[in-house]
Amino acid sequence: MHLDKPEEAIGAYQQALKQRTGWAEAKTNLALAERRKEEKDKQEDDKQQEAAGLDPDEVQFDDKAKHGKEGEVQTGAQTAEMWMRNIQVSPAALLARKFAIEASQEDRQ
Repeated sequence: MHLDKPEEAIGAYQQALKQRTGWAEAKTNLALAERRKEEKDKQEDDKQQEAAGLDPDEVQFDDKAKHGKEGEVQTGAQTAEMWMRNIQVSPAALLARKFAIEASQEDRQ
């Protein structure tokens, strides 16, 4: 049901009820899955009826983008601050990594 596949869920609940006939939760979930299947089938039927030869009366284009104002958004400081708050490394680990990188670069030279 989480994947919105009520047909598969119905089969699974029926199988569970064969193995354990008095399982109230499985009966409830089976009823929900059957109801969802009916809703899904009805939605598909509605879509097919809508798509059956209904062409638009006219085509309109939206030209609002041509009349907009150009502006500049300043997010540099805010982005850097947000990035720093999301770092999940301790300062000691960060410095240890920095020193290890510097040491490996010195060894290469």
